[in-house]
Amino acid sequence: MKTVSLVGSTGSIGTQAIDVICAQPDEYQVIAIGAARSLDALVAQAELLRPRQVAIADPALAHALQERVPRGTEVLAGPEAMAEIARHADVVVNGVVGFAGLRVTLAALEAGHRLALANKESLIAGGPVVQRVRATRGAEIVPVDSEHCAIHQCLRAVGDAARRGNASATRPSPDAPAGTAHAGTDPAAHAGADHGAHAGDAHGGPDRDAHAATDHAAHGGTAPAAHAGSDHGAHGGSDHDAPGGSDHGVHAGGDPDAHANRPVGGGATSPVDWPSVRRIMLTASGGPFRGRSAANLTEVTIEDALAHPTWQMGPKITVDSSTLMNKGLEVIEADELFHVGYDRIDVVVHPQSIIHSMVETTDGAVMAQLSLPDMRLPIGYALAYPGRLATPFGAIDWKTLTRLDFEQPDREAFPCLDLAYHAGRAGGSAPATLNGANEVAVAAFLKGQIRWIDISVVIERVLGGHDVRIPESVEDVLDVDREARRRATEAVERLGVAVP
Repeated sequence: MKTVSLVGSTGSIGTQAIDVICAQPDEYQVIAIGAARSLDALVAQAELLRPRQVAIADPALAHALQERVPRGTEVLAGPEAMAEIARHADVVVNGVVGFAGLRVTLAALEAGHRLALANKESLIAGGPVVQRVRATRGAEIVPVDSEHCAIHQCLRAVGDAARRGNASATRPSPDAPAGTAHAGTDPAAHAGADHGAHAGDAHGGPDRDAHAATDHAAHGGTAPAAHAGSDHGAHGGSDHDAPGGSDHGVHAGGDPDAHANRPVGGGATSPVDWPSVRRIMLTASGGPFRGRSAANLTEVTIEDALAHPTWQMGPKITVDSSTLMNKGLEVIEADELFHVGYDRIDVVVHPQSIIHSMVETTDGAVMAQLSLPDMRLPIGYALAYPGRLATPFGAIDWKTLTRLDFEQPDREAFPCLDLAYHAGRAGGSAPATLNGANEVAVAAFLKGQIRWIDISVVIERVLGGHDVRIPESVEDVLDVDREARRRATEAVERLGVAVP
């Protein structure tokens, strides 16, 4: 039975993880749960799951929590409590929102555990710091975000051992955890070479023509070689836990986390990583403004931006979807996770949101993971990996699915996408700067202080004046974030345009 720590247990990811665990109670034991302030929900979860430890970040609530949890439960409180419960379980689910999740990520990886990662700040802002601890023996990241989980599954099908011609490809790595059989390489770990920070890109304007995707995705109908069926993305490979190492994780099949041991720096990676992968394609719904030109977006309202055609989400992420910044941030996450380089990461608009991402190989084949939108599928995948859940989530009714459409994003109308590519290529502190500036700009738009089209203007001004450096610690990351927010606030004030 796997032990599980649910950090951010009262949020969306945490509660859906509990759904998955309760569907297979003989497979998982929750030994710790934690939340920032949601006292009543945390108490209810403690009654249901009977964990050994319950953590709450607000120390003022510690006494009330201790009084209400089952007898014998250890209560931890304070700023470090959430990170502490990430040190002792087989699988740590990080569903914490914001920068507090970075310390949870570092604690889980430093302890050599599997991290089911849903916290975006860990990789977007804290990527250089996180990469240092991914080489810890036993540490691995299995992404919970639906797009990156799809890539993880597709890369398991690709594998590169045969192409490398390694005679020992089917043998377990000597560094593998006991009991693991390496018939695959972990897709989030192809990284041995030194890919230093590309800070030279930081001061020029983003190259909006350099990243246009060539048009080899499936146009209508199902994507070529789409691996769907009842298993919704089971793409072979057996046991894939091995950390990478100097041979770049050469284990037959495709374990996406086995290539993570690259020196820190950020920026594009070498094409020696995943040599049979031509490109990764992240799918995007297109948001509420799909199909509208730049000229038609000058006067959009807050209500327009919040009217997403597919998803019900919070206001910040909904606005990010409308600008395509959400997809740009996912591009950065994809490079941090899989190290394929920005020249091999494309975005394709897919309004049905059935294909969650695709991987195209050098021979023209495309692997795709299909399912109905249901976050319990990627959560369950991260818990069960390298196996599969027995309970289906997001199963497709093939009698009713009639079409799959694809189109290229309009990079002129949605400049935030290329701003994210620019920050990712710059590496180092640039992604953290992008993230902080975007959060300030979106908040200003939602308050009516700037127009929707000014969101990208604020971000571009902040990035244009940023001197890229390599964060060495969590404190360095927080310093970068504070500086980006300060300069973004100044940019908002200079724009001085009130939305009617």
